[in-house]
Amino acid sequence: MSNELTPERCLLDDSLLAPRPSVFSSARSGPSSSQASSEPMKNNDKRTIATISINGMTCHSCVNSIQDQVRSMPGIHSCKVSLENAEGVVEYDPAIWTGTSVAESIDDMGFEAKLKNTREGSTASASKPTRKKAVVSIKGMVCHACVDNIQEALKKRDGVISAEVFLDKEEGEFVFDPSVITAEQVVEAVDDAGYDPTLIRCEEVNDIPPRKRSVSPSGGSVVRFSKPGTVEMSLGKSQTNVELGHENLEKCTLAVDGMTCASCVQYIERRLGKLRGVQSVVVALIAGKAEIVYNPSLTSVEKLIAETTALGYRASLIDSPFSAFSKIHLMIGNLNSEADVNRIESHVISKKGVESCHVSLATSIASIEFSPSEIGPRDLISVVESLGYTAELSSKDDQLKRLDHSEEVRNLIFGIPVMLIMIVFHWILHTPMHPENQTPIFSPALSLDNLLLLLLCTPVQV
Repeated sequence: MSNELTPERCLLDDSLLAPRPSVFSSARSGPSSSQASSEPMKNNDKRTIATISINGMTCHSCVNSIQDQVRSMPGIHSCKVSLENAEGVVEYDPAIWTGTSVAESIDDMGFEAKLKNTREGSTASASKPTRKKAVVSIKGMVCHACVDNIQEALKKRDGVISAEVFLDKEEGEFVFDPSVITAEQVVEAVDDAGYDPTLIRCEEVNDIPPRKRSVSPSGGSVVRFSKPGTVEMSLGKSQTNVELGHENLEKCTLAVDGMTCASCVQYIERRLGKLRGVQSVVVALIAGKAEIVYNPSLTSVEKLIAETTALGYRASLIDSPFSAFSKIHLMIGNLNSEADVNRIESHVISKKGVESCHVSLATSIASIEFSPSEIGPRDLISVVESLGYTAELSSKDDQLKRLDHSEEVRNLIFGIPVMLIMIVFHWILHTPMHPENQTPIFSPALSLDNLLLLLLCTPVQV
């Protein structure tokens, strides 16, 4: 039978008119829909690993961009790019991709990619991918806030499945996916958090479920009504709690003991800020205080104190009336005259956020009322020190000592009898010039007036 095409044959056989796939079609366009739907059904248990050289990367953003785009392609099982080695290792389904087509896809992203080699990879029916655990020694932690900061920082890293830090042992255990992140990168992440890490060992672990992440399908803003009277808005990685109804808010000031660093401040602000009814939290490390604006119908001062204590700090109520200003007391050194008082008061009051300033020359204590949202205690101390005086926060004990005149009263009680003895014995009896008028005690060398002066002056000198 002749294979010659005739019009009659074309009309009888429509398949002859259908377009045939070109053998010269470019692999840059990725896998076809027919390949993606039919071929994997036959060879879905085979995988191939391609090593591709990648030039043109300048930073880790380039690495993340390549990895994210390649991993999102159908038929790609994993992709790991090394900036130092200028290469990438991609595991893919050979029924959909070839090593050359993967390299060309990376080349289309704006980099110079060239296939180095390919090798047979694992099969889909193989055992679950092995997880690894890095045990890291961590120096520099001082409180539970440091523990929380490290765990939060590591959990945000891609490939980290779990993070557990122990303050007492100064160690951290991090389970991670070795195809995404290495143990050295885990250690670098701890170092980036501000601590001194050292890798102790890295071992394989199994049966660790991968960490799940909730991602907005549209990648935009997500609004959740998570608790009555509160709207929780997620914008990318940040979250904002907007309390509805500000008309009944109150403010309390807590004295917080046990804070040692800025991590403690962030830890307290973050944990208290998540409580229901809390509108804002401002913690001052140098003043040892926490100012909390809250809704009294949703929470109470007792609950706030209990929560702060549960975080590992000692908390007590200082004052609770609602006020937009805070008040501190500073002990001023080198204060000698009213001119010094007027100079300090005028300079401090001129600063934005300062409501009032009163300096007492008698006690050398400055009482300053200020807005914590505009200026802080450290700024006020810097203002006073810039004028040539010394300044430090004054506690209630310091203020009481400055107001306590018991020492002066004691000196006066012992000083008056000393003056009377000197008047009687020295001016009236003239005992220094007339030894015969002296009254010896125990021995001729010790007179009565000298003994009395010794007894009265000793307590004053101690």
